Amino acid sequence: GLGYTHLMSVFYHPTYFRLNGGYFNYDYDTAVTDYYYLTVGTSAELNEKYTLIAEAGPRYTDSEYDVARLEPIPGTPFIQVVVDKETSSSWGGNGLLSLAYGGEKTDWELALSRDVTASSGQTQTTEQTELKLDWNRRWTWELSTQLVMRYFHKESKRDNSDLGDIEEDTVVFQPRLRYRFNNDWFVQGLYRYTWRDE
Repeated sequence: GLGYTHLMSVFYHPTYFRLNGGYFNYDYDTAVTDYYYLTVGTSAELNEKYTLIAEAGPRYTDSEYDVARLEPIPGTPFIQVVVDKETSSSWGGNGLLSLAYGGEKTDWELALSRDVTASSGQTQTTEQTELKLDWNRRWTWELSTQLVMRYFHKESKRDNSDLGDIEEDTVVFQPRLRYRFNNDWFVQGLYRYTWRDE
């Protein structure tokens, strides 16, 4: 991917023009997907602590995948498996909306995004909507905590294909506690909970 950022001096607070574009190739055993995207947006430092990012744009996917069919063998009572190629393409949108806070002892980011990603354990790509919250707090020099929360909605529709449709929701909750002895040594513990509805 390629990105371009330009400082727009017409605004009182630092504001940047953002342009991003790229290409991904997802090559599976039974499917190949080419993914192209372009986003245009802005990032603005609202004040000394808050930063807002907003960008959106089109995306295009072009896929080719194997389809297995049962067909009779002419002149016999038997059937055979025939593998054909099918193609599909689609236009859609992707984007990012993020608000971040950076304080002296606390920082957090709340973001909503839409993109095409690889699907773990599957042989196809999926469209993913993600809502995330990252929260960090430094209570003392030694003690700090972190909270990571994620919500994912993934979906993929296939017409006339042996590749099954995907539609799943996932929630991730992960708190972490860290104690630092010095600049080189620390100990930490975390708990991760994942809920998935397929």
